[in-house]
Amino acid sequence: IPAGADVVVRKEDTHEENGKVKIYVSLPANSNIICAGEDVQAGEKVLPQGLRLHAGAVGLLAALGVRQVPVFRKPKVALLCTGEELVDVGEPLPLGKIYNSNLYGISSAIKEAGGQPFVLNTVHDAVEAIAEKLQQGLEQADLVLSTGGASVGDYDLIYAAYKRLEAS
Repeated sequence: IPAGADVVVRKEDTHEENGKVKIYVSLPANSNIICAGEDVQAGEKVLPQGLRLHAGAVGLLAALGVRQVPVFRKPKVALLCTGEELVDVGEPLPLGKIYNSNLYGISSAIKEAGGQPFVLNTVHDAVEAIAEKLQQGLEQADLVLSTGGASVGDYDLIYAAYKRLEAS
C-alpha cells in the first residue's frame, strides 16, 4: 500500500478512462486492508497435530510461506479373510458358499479411515496356511486384521495360527 493511503478499492468498483480512474464507492478508512500479523500471530498454532491435510490446510500453509511439514504416512493394514465357505465376488456361487463381502467392506473402511489396505486374500481353513499369511501381513504391514475362524468350531483356527506365531 503506498505511503499515505488508507483504503484499498476493488478494481470492480472502479473504471479507468483516459488515464484517470473513477471510483464508484465510498469506503471508510482502513477498508480492504489487512495488516501483517492480523490474520495469524507469530508463534500461533494454525493447524492441529494429526489433522488430515486438505486443500484449505495446504492453502493456509502456503499463505504462511510453509513449504514442508512433517507428516505421517498412511498406515498399511493387512487384511486376511479365512474360511472354506468364501467365494470371491464375480465368481460363480456354489451351494453352501457366500461371497467374501468382508474383504471389500473392510478394505473400504480402512481407506475411509485414512489407511492403505493390503489384501492378503482369502485362506482356506488350515492352521499353517493361515499362520503363513498372518506372518506375511506382520512383515509387510503396520497392522493385521483377520476375519473368520474366531469362534469355537472345528474350523475356527485363527487362535491356533496366532499361537503358532507366538502372537496374542
